[in-house]
Amino acid sequence: TFFTVAGLSYLELRSIGRELRTLHHGYLPVLRRFTELASLQRQRDQHLDEIERQQDPQILRLLERHYPAQAGEKMAMLLREASEIAESNRREAETESARTVLSSVLARLDALSSRNKKATEILGSLITAMRTENTAKAAELRQALRSEEGARSDDLRTVTNAVEAAIRDTVGVAQRRERDGAIFVIVATAVSLLMGLAILVFARRTLAPIRPLTEAARRVAIGDYGARGNVRGAGELGILAEEFNKMAKAL
Repeated sequence: TFFTVAGLSYLELRSIGRELRTLHHGYLPVLRRFTELASLQRQRDQHLDEIERQQDPQILRLLERHYPAQAGEKMAMLLREASEIAESNRREAETESARTVLSSVLARLDALSSRNKKATEILGSLITAMRTENTAKAAELRQALRSEEGARSDDLRTVTNAVEAAIRDTVGVAQRRERDGAIFVIVATAVSLLMGLAILVFARRTLAPIRPLTEAARRVAIGDYGARGNVRGAGELGILAEEFNKMAKAL
């Protein structure tokens, strides 16, 4: 029973370990990238507000040449890193639930990458329209860019919430299984102790009638032929004691 309990406990601990490895190597690195993406998104929103207030043609020309590509590439780099981490851990995931979550994350990251490319193109066109004082075009592009940036923020928030929910679920499952495993070990140990105690009591009651017979045999062996095995009962021990007493009497 002890080895059975130990074996089952070991298997349960291995299973909990797989869940925690998925948490540590799969979800947390992806969540860190999403935190960086959210921070970068906030910076882009602030920069966009500043760009929309900008009126200096020279500054707008510099922004037109450099800012869209740099901002888009920085966001694209973080998205690629997050995708690589998610894909690597999806292949190595040991549970079906983890693979499902990471597959969903990858799909969201693909959508975010597409939105990033589109937003970068719109931003470049917006700065050009502002530099050339094409007010109507700038207003149209400004609205389109705000819409695209808002949709990207929503997508990022959705996928971040999904990963956070997966982390909470994984931790909750690990805690429940650890608690259930501890209860199982306690109950199994208690049952084992009770079984051992019951066997001990049974053995003592079973062997108790043999002691008088053993003592009588010892006394006969040293010459005390008056010794008798005082064992009552109709079972095999009773018959054995009766035969022993007859033998001792004959001696």
